[in-house]
Amino acid sequence: MIDLQPLTKLAVSISYVLVGVLMRRLSIWQPIHARAALRGAIFVTLPASLLLEFNAATDLTVGAQLAGVAFIYNICMLVGGFFAFRNWRPSSRAAMVAMLLGWNVANFAHPFVAALWGHEALRSSIAIDVANCLVTFVMSYVVFFSARSDGMKPGKLIRRIATFPPLVAVYVSLLLHAMQVSLPLVVTTTLAPVAKANAPLILVALGVLFEITAQPRQAAALNAVLTLRYGIGLLVGAVLAATLPLPYPAPLVLQVVLACPVPAVYIDYAAAAEKRNVSLVSLAVNMTNVASLAIVVLFAVIPQHLTPMVGAVLGCSVLAHGLPGFLEAAKPPAVVLPMAVETEESFDPASPQLAVPVSAVLPALEPAASAPSKEMESGGGQRGGSIEAGVVQRHRRHSPARHGGRMCGRIGRRGLLPHRGGGTAGPARSARSWL
Repeated sequence: MIDLQPLTKLAVSISYVLVGVLMRRLSIWQPIHARAALRGAIFVTLPASLLLEFNAATDLTVGAQLAGVAFIYNICMLVGGFFAFRNWRPSSRAAMVAMLLGWNVANFAHPFVAALWGHEALRSSIAIDVANCLVTFVMSYVVFFSARSDGMKPGKLIRRIATFPPLVAVYVSLLLHAMQVSLPLVVTTTLAPVAKANAPLILVALGVLFEITAQPRQAAALNAVLTLRYGIGLLVGAVLAATLPLPYPAPLVLQVVLACPVPAVYIDYAAAAEKRNVSLVSLAVNMTNVASLAIVVLFAVIPQHLTPMVGAVLGCSVLAHGLPGFLEAAKPPAVVLPMAVETEESFDPASPQLAVPVSAVLPALEPAASAPSKEMESGGGQRGGSIEAGVVQRHRRHSPARHGGRMCGRIGRRGLLPHRGGGTAGPARSARSWL
């Protein structure tokens, strides 16, 4: 029999998202306001929630196991991602690999798992978020900037790790737990209403930011993100939930977290590192929010002992559906030419440069080797009756590539074409001298 209480709490959480959508429709809130709200949640309400939950936790053994599993999983995805996207343009490869890492645990998993399975589930989610913070705010940040020529300054990275508010809250909580010291009552009383505002604020902001406007050129990249992120995440989550000796509800939380959406903070990373990728990252964030919400609802309505099997079947289905398209897009090009112009909205498929057929490259020099026409043989009005000027003029009129005309012009002027009387118009020179 299905327990309706978690579903009721889940419906309340979804209603906050719908309120955010309505607020944007009515122009009450705009995306800029929602991003400011998310920033406030990350810097204020989330640290308060972390401090309170760690203060209430008594045993961190299960949390340490979950954090270790999450960190190892992201390391494997990092290595596999760079291998899978090795043929992509460096800036595009960095964005694609980063979108395989980390989860929106604080803004997505915390509210839903707390509504479904209570505070014990929330503590498991927070334990995973300890490792996830290092991945999302450090590892992914470095990956986004890895394609830039100036790279990332080590001092800035160390300062970010040492002063980022959620990480500081984790450091303080672990230190207090190691010292077996609890927060004073006045501190917990002050932090309680702030922490309680975390979930509604985040869910309303997600509703305001919700928007899906896909473009055809982004189809290959989106297919790669959704296939690898959800296919591998659901399958690995099902295997871990079925094999690891974790107490309830840790296996359910692990499955939900491995199917969480792309962190919204990646939009800011893309804007700072490579503006060309902003539209794709924003679209991936919104699409994964929808997909993850559907998975959470599915896990909420099915019996708990069936969630590993359902997750495995769903993960295999995603891989079977998306892998053929991803493998086709990942093929390296046969002939590569550099692209002339790049726009901010362009996001290239698997080939890092523009691939063209060989036949489109070679014919550019064919007019110079073709047989002379009657017009050219007549030499009317051309220099000294020789045909080289005629060849040059004819090639410049009809050649689709200006560099081909310039090359033939050099050939004619240097006397490397024969006169009608035989011989050449000038001394023969090596290829290096006139190229």
